[in-house]
Amino acid sequence: MQRSTGKWFHRKLPQLTLKPYESDYGLTLDDKSQAKKIVEELIDPNSITNLKDDGMDKINVYASGGVDYLQSKISKPYFAEEFLISYVKLLQKEMDNNHNW
Repeated sequence: MQRSTGKWFHRKLPQLTLKPYESDYGLTLDDKSQAKKIVEELIDPNSITNLKDDGMDKINVYASGGVDYLQSKISKPYFAEEFLISYVKLLQKEMDNNHNW
């Protein structure tokens, strides 16, 4: 089971790397030349992560921003259960307040 989860993650990692470009830069799949340029800059199908170094840097910045956001909204939990409950409440609140969800 662990192995299939890892394979799924490595297939999805490049898609997650491109996600900020969609919202921040208005990238759409319809703009094939722009999408191809970004993919060529970030994706390396021969890498274990399927990302070039710049792609890994971008995904780390994206992930770090998420952690920073969570730290600003949720007090430090002592138990995993506390975190999960707080996270679900925060996620529901953000989804309710965001028309894109």
